[in-house]
Amino acid sequence: MNFFTSVTEQTSFRKFPRKTIVFISIIITASAIITGIHLMNRVRAQSPTPITSCGTVTGSVILQSNLASTNDDCLRVGANNVTINGNGKTVTVTGSGHAVFNYLKSGLTVRNLNSNSDVYINGDSSDSVTVANSDLAAVNDFYGDNITVKDSTLDTISFVGTGSAGDPNNVDHVVLTNNTIRSAANKVVIFTAGDASPCPSTADVITNNTMISDHVCGAAGQPTCDEPMVVFLQCTADIIFSNNTVQATGLAQGIRIRDETDNSTFTNNNIWVADPNGDFGGINITSGNSGKHHPQNNVWQNNFVRSNNDLALNLQSPGPGNVFENNIFWTNTSGTANLMNDGSNGNIFKHNTFFNAGSSPALFFDYPNNRTADTFSSNIVAAAEQSALAVGQWSFARYTGDRNLFWSTSSSTVFSPQGSLASWQSAANPDDANSVYGNPRFVNVYTGDFHLQASSAAIGVGEGGTDAGAFPYQAASCTEDWSCGPWSPCVNSLQSRSCVDVNNCGTTASQPALTQSCVSPCIENWTCTAWSACSNDQQTRTCTDTNSCGTTVSQPPASQSCSAADATPPSSILNLQAL
Repeated sequence: MNFFTSVTEQTSFRKFPRKTIVFISIIITASAIITGIHLMNRVRAQSPTPITSCGTVTGSVILQSNLASTNDDCLRVGANNVTINGNGKTVTVTGSGHAVFNYLKSGLTVRNLNSNSDVYINGDSSDSVTVANSDLAAVNDFYGDNITVKDSTLDTISFVGTGSAGDPNNVDHVVLTNNTIRSAANKVVIFTAGDASPCPSTADVITNNTMISDHVCGAAGQPTCDEPMVVFLQCTADIIFSNNTVQATGLAQGIRIRDETDNSTFTNNNIWVADPNGDFGGINITSGNSGKHHPQNNVWQNNFVRSNNDLALNLQSPGPGNVFENNIFWTNTSGTANLMNDGSNGNIFKHNTFFNAGSSPALFFDYPNNRTADTFSSNIVAAAEQSALAVGQWSFARYTGDRNLFWSTSSSTVFSPQGSLASWQSAANPDDANSVYGNPRFVNVYTGDFHLQASSAAIGVGEGGTDAGAFPYQAASCTEDWSCGPWSPCVNSLQSRSCVDVNNCGTTASQPALTQSCVSPCIENWTCTAWSACSNDQQTRTCTDTNSCGTTVSQPPASQSCSAADATPPSSILNLQAL
C-alpha cells in the first residue's frame, strides 16, 4: 500500500458528523463576516468625514461647503491627531472667534483652508501642528512646540512663549517655510519668549518666505507707530533665518532682534525698507528688558540690506561675538546711514560694503569708551556726498582694523573729524596701516550691483590679496565661438586645419582640435605590356601596379576586341609590298 492510498483509507474512517460540519461552517462564515466588518471600519477610519457646518472635530474631516460663524469658533479641535482638509472652502468668522481653535491637543493638521480668521493654537501640549497650503488671516501659537507652517498665505503670524529654558511654556522647533505673509499690522512676524530668563533655545527654522509690511502709522484703520516692524525676534536662540525676502513698503523696520536672541544665523536674505519719512531702518539689534544680555554670537552673512531713507544697519545694543560678513548695507539718507552704537563690542566686520548715496557719512561710530574693540577688515566704506566714516563719542581703543577701502565721491574729508586717510592712520596707529583710499568703482549702484569693475581700487586690498567688500571683481564672461576651415590633405599620416574664435575671448577652453591623425592614400601606378596578336578577335596584355596598392580603381583594361584586318602584318609581308 503506497502512502497516498494509506492516507485516503485512513481518512475515510474519520468522517465528522453532519452537525459538526454545519457548526464549523457557521464559525468560518462568521469569522469572514467579522473580518470584513473590521476592514470596512478601517477604510471608513481612513476616509475623511464630509462636514457642512461648524462644530467640534475629533477625527479626519473634509469641508464640503463654505462655513460661517459669528462671535464663536468655527472648528474646535476635540481630540489628538485631527486632520482638517479645507478642500479649498472658506470659513468666514464675524466678530470674535477663530476659524480653527486648538487647545491642548497635539498632532493637528490643517490644509487647503481659506479664512478671514486664524488657526489658534494654545497650551503647552498643543504640539506637532502643521498648517499647509492655506490662505488665512493668521496663525497664532501660544506655547505649542514643533509647529510647521508652509506653502501658505497669511496676514500675520506669531509664536509666543513665556517659559525660560526647559520650561514647557516655551515655543520651540517652529518651521516656517515657503509662505507669503503680508499685512499692514504693527508687527507681521513675531517670535518671542517674552520675559523668560534665561531665554530658551528655540531652534526655529525660517526659510524661503516673503514677509511684507504695508504699515502706515496713524492711517485710518491702522495702529499707531508703536515700533512697527516686519520681523520681531525676542528672547529666542539658535534660529536659522535664511533666503527670506523682508520688505517694508510703508513705515516699519525690517528685522529687529533683542533680549538674548543668540547663536543664530541670518544668511542670504533680501531686506528692503522703503520708509519715505526716514524713521525706520533695515536691521536693528538692541536690548530691551532689564536683566537680559544683548544679542550675541549671531552670524550675518551674504545679506542684502537696503534702506531708502534711514539706517541700513543699526547696532543700537548688540552683544559681543557677532559676525558680519559679505553683506551689503546700502542706504540713501541725509541722516545716519549705518550706526555702531552703545553696546557694540567684540564683533567682527569682514568683507562688507557700506554705501550711502545720500548726504551723510556711510558709517558712524558712537561708542562709549569702556568696551572691547570691534574688528573691521576687508570692508568697503563709501559715501557719495560726505565723509566715508564719522565718529562721535568714541576712542580708537574701540577699533581694530586693516585692509579696508575708504572712499568719498565729493568730499575731501574722508574721515570726520580726522580728515584724510593719512591723518586717520596716524591717529589709529597701528590700525589701517594697509588700508587704502580709492574709488571702488561698483558696476552699478543704481541697480544694486556692487560687484567691482576691473579698474576698482578695492581689488586685492583685502586680507590675503582678496578683494575688499562684499562682491569681488568678476571678469566679464565671454563665450568662445570657434569657426574652423577644412582639413588639409593627409601628409605623413597627419591632417591640420585653422580655427578662429569669432568672439575673441582670448581663451582656448573650448577650442576644437587643430590636427588629427590619418592614413595617407595609396596612388595606383600601372605599367602594361604591349597588346598581344589578335587571336579569336581578342588581344590581351599584362598590367602591373608598381605601387602595389592592392586596389584596381585606375587599372587599365587587360583585354580588348580586335579583327585580323586590324592586326599588324608580319615584317616579311611589309617588305614584299614595298617592291
